[in-house]
Amino acid sequence: MSRIVAVPAAGRLELDAPLAPGRYAVRILECPSGGAKLSLRFGDDEAYGRLPAAAGHRYLLQLRRPATALALVAPAAGTLKMAIGRLGALPAAWHAARHARVFPSNRIALGGGTATLLETAAGDVRSQIQAYRSDLHFWQLGLEDDADAVRRHPELDAGWPPHEGIFRPARPARPGGIGVVVHLHYAELWDEIAACLCRMERPFDLHVGLTAPSRDLERRIAETFPGATFHAFENRGRDIGPFVDLLGRGVLDRYAYVCKLHGKRSLQSGTTRDFGARWRRHCYVELLAAPGRAERLLDAFDRDPGLGLIGPAGNRIPNRRYAPRAAWGGNRALTLQVARRMGIAEADFALDFFAGSMFWVRPQALQRLRGLGLQQRDFPPESGQRDRTLQHAIERLFLSAVRAAGYGAAESGDFD
Repeated sequence: MSRIVAVPAAGRLELDAPLAPGRYAVRILECPSGGAKLSLRFGDDEAYGRLPAAAGHRYLLQLRRPATALALVAPAAGTLKMAIGRLGALPAAWHAARHARVFPSNRIALGGGTATLLETAAGDVRSQIQAYRSDLHFWQLGLEDDADAVRRHPELDAGWPPHEGIFRPARPARPGGIGVVVHLHYAELWDEIAACLCRMERPFDLHVGLTAPSRDLERRIAETFPGATFHAFENRGRDIGPFVDLLGRGVLDRYAYVCKLHGKRSLQSGTTRDFGARWRRHCYVELLAAPGRAERLLDAFDRDPGLGLIGPAGNRIPNRRYAPRAAWGGNRALTLQVARRMGIAEADFALDFFAGSMFWVRPQALQRLRGLGLQQRDFPPESGQRDRTLQHAIERLFLSAVRAAGYGAAESGDFD
């Protein structure tokens, strides 16, 4: 087995030599982060495999046509060590059998199916479980590395450039205009959100919810959006509790359309963290950051008075990749209980929601939800809950409220 050792400046270790068709054993010897990826280049095209790439992970790489390069890419600079060697028929069969027995679902097709990457041995169990869950979520939402959306929008991984020289101050919205509600729990995400808001062509009012009010942060926001309104919230109910609170207090009544955004983030490492960032940016792209996107969605509202809500393409679940059981999680009982309070019987309820709860909406389409009389204090304090809270139930009820008010819903991709 040949050994490759390097200390790259940008977190990339590349074997810049062609690989002939065949089967190869790949082993990660040293890697600074569990979030690394393996990539193959076929001519000018590069395809990434996001199976976990931490020290101790081993793979069987099956190539069906020559690859011009193999690389290990880490999110931060550090020592990368990788070993690769071509396998004969018997060792290759052994590796394939081990994969089928131990890691049957950790299989990535690359380059349009011209290569397959199979995991055959893992590092620590915890990183393996986290990576598996993230890879599953990537696939379920159509955000895997080879997905069309990821190829079209490199900012899903790279983010947006600094805002200097790009932004124009927002003009206040007229009554019956547009409001944007941003729940900003992670202040460090403001520049990214602002880079997306600056792509809005129509005037809008900006409402920013803060769980840790900061004069410095408010000053930074006001420099770009002088008319911004700030709302102080406790850290409870995540983004949904504060939004429902604003809705219930009538803050959004003056707007025809409202865009609900928040700074989704995972504090875990590796592919779990990567998933949170890619999901967040995907929602931003689909709702307002892609060229002309916001204008197309607002035109759709203007043309169709029966349209109540538009969410990001690919996030509407259940779907063909996201089964109802997974979409429910542990939230069925509480969701149905709150639905009954909204006047929706269990027999009439259909699970249908946009995962992540970012969308454009007509506030009047949420009257059933507003009628619950909920305030932020009705939501539990944040403690890292994964399921079974009021915010998880409300997430699954936005579209039900819209339909109960007589409106329809759509995905952003419906207007491309």
